[in-house]
Amino acid sequence: MSAKTITPSYSSVFSTVSPTEVAGLLKKINAGGAIQAGTKTMGAGISVLDKRAGLTVMPMDISKEAVAENLAGIVKRDDGAVRARALGLNQRAHSVVANLLEEPLVFPNGRVPSLSGTPDEKRDFALTFLETNFDEDIRQKIQNKMLIVEALPENLKLKKQVLEFLAYVVPEDAIIATNTSSLSIDEIAENIPNPERVLGIHYFFPADQNEAAEVIRGSKTSDKHLMAAYYLLKAEGKKPIMVFKDRPLAVGNRIFVAVLGKAQELAEKGLASRRQIDQIYLQTFYKDQIGIQFQKAKEGFKKAIKLDFFNDEARIYKKVSEIEKEIDNLTLKGKYQKRDKLTDEKVKLLKEAADALGQKILYAGILENAHVLGTALKTPELTKFIKKEAQEKLSLINQYLNAIKYVPANKLKTVKEITGKELESYVIPDIPDKNLTKAQRQHISDQLKGIFTATADQIRKEGLATPSDINLLVRTAFEYNTAPFSPGNELGEQELSGVQTYIQGDTATIEIGFNQIQFLMNMANSLTPEILKAVRNAVKEFEANPNIKVIFLESKGGKVFSSGASLKYVHENRGNMKKLIEYVELGYDTVQTIKNCSKPVIGLSDGSSVGGSVELLAVCTARYGTENASIALPERSLKLAPLWGGTENVPALIGKELAIPFACNSRGKKFAWMTAEIACKAGFYNNAKPLLRSELYQFKADLIAGEVPGIDIRSLKRREPEFDKRITDYEVRRKFGLGRLDKKSHYTHSGLSLRTRTTAILIEQLIENAHDPSYRGRKITKEKLEEIITGALEYSDQTVKPQLWIAQNKYAAKAAEIGTGTMIGLGKVIKKLFG
Repeated sequence: MSAKTITPSYSSVFSTVSPTEVAGLLKKINAGGAIQAGTKTMGAGISVLDKRAGLTVMPMDISKEAVAENLAGIVKRDDGAVRARALGLNQRAHSVVANLLEEPLVFPNGRVPSLSGTPDEKRDFALTFLETNFDEDIRQKIQNKMLIVEALPENLKLKKQVLEFLAYVVPEDAIIATNTSSLSIDEIAENIPNPERVLGIHYFFPADQNEAAEVIRGSKTSDKHLMAAYYLLKAEGKKPIMVFKDRPLAVGNRIFVAVLGKAQELAEKGLASRRQIDQIYLQTFYKDQIGIQFQKAKEGFKKAIKLDFFNDEARIYKKVSEIEKEIDNLTLKGKYQKRDKLTDEKVKLLKEAADALGQKILYAGILENAHVLGTALKTPELTKFIKKEAQEKLSLINQYLNAIKYVPANKLKTVKEITGKELESYVIPDIPDKNLTKAQRQHISDQLKGIFTATADQIRKEGLATPSDINLLVRTAFEYNTAPFSPGNELGEQELSGVQTYIQGDTATIEIGFNQIQFLMNMANSLTPEILKAVRNAVKEFEANPNIKVIFLESKGGKVFSSGASLKYVHENRGNMKKLIEYVELGYDTVQTIKNCSKPVIGLSDGSSVGGSVELLAVCTARYGTENASIALPERSLKLAPLWGGTENVPALIGKELAIPFACNSRGKKFAWMTAEIACKAGFYNNAKPLLRSELYQFKADLIAGEVPGIDIRSLKRREPEFDKRITDYEVRRKFGLGRLDKKSHYTHSGLSLRTRTTAILIEQLIENAHDPSYRGRKITKEKLEEIITGALEYSDQTVKPQLWIAQNKYAAKAAEIGTGTMIGLGKVIKKLFG
């Protein structure tokens, strides 16, 4: 059976849904807001995300104190997201001004009542309970909520009880979503009225930072609710993948736990020590980045979940013991203020340990039921030992935390004084490091890769997800440098290109979602030949389809629309000029296909666009961007020119006057970013001011439904070129050095190297002649193209290679972190390392 007949397509979901229904449901969700049931680690992160999606969020937990404590860091989280370009300043300001975080919802005694009887009796009881225990304002807010997301402990009875009650008091078409890691969506939906609205939204830790997410379909889930959830996740800045069937662990966790279980099994067989297997695990799945010597990268590898994830929290226990001794000393000396600070630190550490132990118990429990993974994996024997020991330690910590909750003075007592037991670490049986041969290391690596690939292929064959989505998920959720599928056997380039397409009504969507390691960095949506072909072919296919009236081009989500041309592909083929020229021609042909399409092609961008992706967007019939949708043409800094038509098509939108300093950046050596706000003012985007990310997918749904005043996408025409446009906005002119409006702008390329200046002059000439369709063909001959590519590769050897060497050299990396990478920095590191 071919892969195509096994795996459902996105169109199988989206094509059945009325655009008006989806637009209407999204509007109701935006108006009603969400209830976040459970606000601990994952719940807190999800609350942040719903708020970023523009929803009012009512956090729900056992007490107001618990909510306050769990959401205490919400401001810092948003600060970090702004710095990481995952959250726009306007979106953040909107959430503050609109006061999107509501008063907590706390049930009497912290318990949601269970329901019994007929559906009508259950509804009557639930509504009466609300009327008896909550004032009218709270009741009204609860009953208007259109999204319920639970992030409660993995306890089926608890999840069913909470969601069933809430389902009876919110509107009948509200989305009921569970963030379960391992339980069945259908079992959770068993007693919920209108089960077509129940689905899984599985976030990956940490929820507000990890861009991966799964939308999981139950057997009764409606396509309308599934699609609305998909759009909501994109509004949160996620790269969601669709899981088409309800199966234990869905996709990501099933693959990850299979690999983790195999590592545990190999350790139990004595093939190597646990530390050595962890080392081989990292070398197998982070093979491109494992050599990075920067401290931040090293810390990241330490935090990666591997066998040492199951080790006890010895560091925390040791620190707690030290604090307890210090508390006694400070009490004797009467230093109460310092003592109280230490008691707070101790409680914080114990809660951190409790969260970590809870995760160990969760994954150990999943491994105990390894048969659900659909592989030959056996349940590792040590799993039961780890689960039992972790449960005992968690019980001790919870006993202490409960004791101080009701009697705060107990904080001054030790854990042993409260529980009667020392908080001592468990030790997992292990063997000493072995003197492994290269063949033995390779055998362990092959075993890990084998279970990785086999599990992913089983998921594909069961029809849970598309191969392209599975590849994207493991590279995003776990940041693996490798993916389970590559072209061959049943799968071709098209299925693994990273491009998903779907039809909704008379519209089609082309969605780009692909991650790859490029120069040691994880780059999103680099335009590989496979992506370019898939986009080009999809445009041609939809243009030929008489039922399609409009085509959308967008990214899978996240903070990047596209990082431009695939420099990885260029460097892998540096010795093959024929392939490189074909790559340039393919990019240009893809751009021309979009430009010449007889149907409107609408570009939607909610992230930064670089180089080739700007050239793709520029030829769309119309473009709409969020405040995150900044653009840049960095080719000059790489000794290249925008070779896919950017020098003709970008000036047609923003005018030659602005296009020259934008593409050449005559004022500096680095390339110039154009913020979304400036891009809107300049006319690159069709919207007068940037949309909020939370608005973009509602905007798309409204466009399809024909509900955006003044825009009929089915009769949309391309704007006439405005090559002679002059920007009047003072800030824009100042940023790009355009000078006075009453004088013609002049450009200089002083201060640049000969090669850089030559490239800048070439780009300027191409832009100055953008109005002449034949000029590019006359100027960029095959010989000239070879010269440009050769020069860019030589420049890369002079600049990129030294940077890669620094990143992978222990001492050079340290020097770059301490100083500036100069001899001064090197002097500092020598002094620090060797005194």
